[in-house]
This record gives sequence, structure tokens and C-alpha cells, in this order.
Amino acid sequence: MTLFRYEIPLSITLISPFATRGLIVDRASIDLPLARNRDKQLILPGTLITGILRAALARLAEAVPGDVPLGNETRPLIEDVAALFGDGSKKDQRAEQAAWRVHNEPNRGQLAIRDLVILAKDWEEKRIMDRQDYPRIQIDEKLGSVREGFLQFVEMPFAIGREVTFEGIIDLKRGTVGPDRAVALLNKALALVPALGAIK
Repeated sequence: MTLFRYEIPLSITLISPFATRGLIVDRASIDLPLARNRDKQLILPGTLITGILRAALARLAEAVPGDVPLGNETRPLIEDVAALFGDGSKKDQRAEQAAWRVHNEPNRGQLAIRDLVILAKDWEEKRIMDRQDYPRIQIDEKLGSVREGFLQFVEMPFAIGREVTFEGIIDLKRGTVGPDRAVALLNKALALVPALGAIK
């Protein structure tokens, strides 16, 4: 049987407080709700993880030019960044392309990162905790009070310093980067990321 896609498990643990802007606001007093899925479970959006990993791997590629052996493959890391995450739109000059086709389609990468969902035990514990809000302010030095427009209430369901784990799946399509090299690259990129979201 030929595999056209590999699934790579991903687990990320954050230390509270953290913020990943969500769209669901369950009470008017919250300015910055955390991101949730349709089951109202806290998530780390796949798009957030994708952007952070791409940026980290691009920095690594700049720092380590030339061929890099990982897994059973050897090539420059910059080629891996383009293969895994895709690159920008480029006008396609191929003569055989149909006239009606758009010429600025992006070159998509091999990776698709799903939303990471909060670990079940952390979610169950969160549901029985008291709701807490975390006010963020900026003081106006002349007036000695909160600067106008600089009072924000951030949803903070976990105590400060608490570890919260999110789990999900990375889909890797077949391509120039094999699964062993992809896992090694993702682990190296994650090691370069000190924090995710806001309130780092």
C-alpha cells in the first residue's frame, strides 16, 4: 500500500498565563477571549503554530547555510522551508496553462497543521475551576491613572505558572521532505520557540 500522507503527533505545553485570540465571547466583560473550537474546548490554532514553526525554521536556515544532513536526507534547510510550508505566489509563465486559470496561486507546502486541542485532563480540571480574568493596564504617567483605551480584561482560566498541554496532528503530504527529516526539523524549530501567543 502506498501512503500519500503521514500523520505526525504534536504536543505543546504552555505555562499560564497565555492568550490566543478567539472569536467566541461568553461574557461582555472579556476583551481577549482564548481561542476555542466548536465544542468550546481551548485550542492552539493550527495557523498560529504553522507561522511560528515557519519563522523558526527560516531563522535556522539563515544561521546554518549549506547542506544539512537530517534523517537519511541531506540538503540546505532553506529548501526544506519552501517544501514544508510552501512559498509565495509566482506568476506561472507556462504556455500550456489554460487562459482562464489564475496565475498567482500559491505553491502550497507539504505540511498542514491541525488545531491543537487542550489535553482532556486539563480541560476537565479547567471546567471546575472558578473563572478568573486578568486585567492588563497601562498607566498614564501624567495623570497617574489608566490611560484611555488601555484597560483590557484577558480570560485566564488557569492559575499563573500552571502547565497546560495541547495535542494535535500534523499532516505531511508526500514530497521532497520525508517523514524522518520533517520530524527532526519540526523538533529543532520547536526548540527555538520560547513562547506562543500573547502575554508571554
